[in-house]
Amino acid sequence: MKVLVYISILAAIFIVNPVKGDLTREESMILGLKMGPNSAGTRLASVYRDSENMMVDLNKAITQVHVVGKTYAKLKHKPQDYYFANTDKDLNEAINTLNKFQDQLVKSHKELKSEVESVLLEN
Repeated sequence: MKVLVYISILAAIFIVNPVKGDLTREESMILGLKMGPNSAGTRLASVYRDSENMMVDLNKAITQVHVVGKTYAKLKHKPQDYYFANTDKDLNEAINTLNKFQDQLVKSHKELKSEVESVLLEN
């Protein structure tokens, strides 16, 4: 898929700039934002993968806190009590914040791709 996008961008550049046939320095810089090992697009994808791992760890943590809290309350013969409500609340808030962060990353990545393509097609 990435190769097809790259080819389509290069084809668009060649159509716009048929005389040279290769990328100018400016076009290479712009294309470098989206593709390559150290590009902004690659870094955004890497951060998103890291955030997915964070989400898994947060869900495991909240499950563990919840189970231990309920078990502890039963062992103390107070099953109606829950000792980790504040921790639950904070972890749920962290999960909600991380969901918003992931949404913003996806939006930023899409905008980056779109703007790179529009800038290259304009010139």
